[in-house]
Amino acid sequence: MTAHMGTPAFRLPVARPALGLATAMAALGWWGLGTELAITLRDDLRDGGNLVVGLYHFFRFFTVLTNLGIAILMTTTAWRLVRDRPLPPASAYAAALVYIIVTGATYELMLRRLWSPTGVMVYADMTLHDIIPVLTLVFWTACAPKAPLRGSDPTRWLAFPAVYFAVTVVAGYFGAGYPYGFFDAGKIGAMGVARNALTFLLVFLGLGLGLLAVARAWSIRPAREGGSRPPP
Repeated sequence: MTAHMGTPAFRLPVARPALGLATAMAALGWWGLGTELAITLRDDLRDGGNLVVGLYHFFRFFTVLTNLGIAILMTTTAWRLVRDRPLPPASAYAAALVYIIVTGATYELMLRRLWSPTGVMVYADMTLHDIIPVLTLVFWTACAPKAPLRGSDPTRWLAFPAVYFAVTVVAGYFGAGYPYGFFDAGKIGAMGVARNALTFLLVFLGLGLGLLAVARAWSIRPAREGGSRPPP
């Protein structure tokens, strides 16, 4: 494999498992998203809604947007491995891991008990909230490039959740509803929303800094062990 713009090359023993895992993650992600989209649209149309409203109700969830990003990333990864092309930058894999960890943890700690999916939705819900987060961690640990990452990356990774929080609060204020209770200004007030948003951003930042430290330690480990890095 070749490397480009600082992305380490995959050696053949790593490329084959990486391709299989990326393909499986892409397939699972697209299936889970497609299933939830179909059910959301069906329910909205049945209740008198329309396609635009149904699409908004689907895409307003942070879980959906994060899993969509990972599905695109894994699809791109699999395609580039097959075509022997440069992989996406290391920062893309690291940011995806930070986002999906927060997604999975928030669902487990705060949201799972609030609803009980039935039928095929049980498996779609499990895929997006449980399976994909675990597989993303496995992929990053075993297959993803760890360098180069910059010290400013964890701060830059805050842009996505910050914009999401702002758009969600503004849309809810103008009557579009709130996807999560911890951003419902009508119930907890503006200060409560601001406090929750700041808490989440600090969690994202802390995870990002921790992942940056792990990635840098991982990158220098071969030199400490007397090994060699992949050729540039």
